[in-house]
Amino acid sequence: MKRNLIFLLIFLLANSIVFGQMARKPTATREPKGAMDKRPDSPKTSLPKITSQKDFDKIGRTYHQNTPYAMPHTMFVVDRRNKNKIYYVNSQKFRFHKDFLYATGLAPLGSDIYKTAYFNEDRRFIVGTIAWQKRLINGLGNSGKVI
Repeated sequence: MKRNLIFLLIFLLANSIVFGQMARKPTATREPKGAMDKRPDSPKTSLPKITSQKDFDKIGRTYHQNTPYAMPHTMFVVDRRNKNKIYYVNSQKFRFHKDFLYATGLAPLGSDIYKTAYFNEDRRFIVGTIAWQKRLINGLGNSGKVI
């Protein structure tokens, strides 16, 4: 009896670990319903620079809002053929870098973005994502140092 109980507990623990990893995580391709407001905070397609959190919030998106896992983030594009011009993409309007590149005419509609943006050594665009990090406190209470 005791042995069967141990096997049952091990089985249940193993299943919870396996199925816990299969939970759907929010991404640009699989946003849970209501994860984000569908109306962008700014009509602009991008910003040339970000000077404050207010600027960032106008174009950034956040999954898991109001939880410890919230991470405001936005995409960026560097156009190497235009003096390394940086576009901070309005990620509330565009789900992917390619959507921004096509919509702004930087890439011809229907062109193969994946090779030119991710794989070719002489690629025109460098693409990525940046996140707005909140201040972290080292230690407990008010006496901790900002790190």
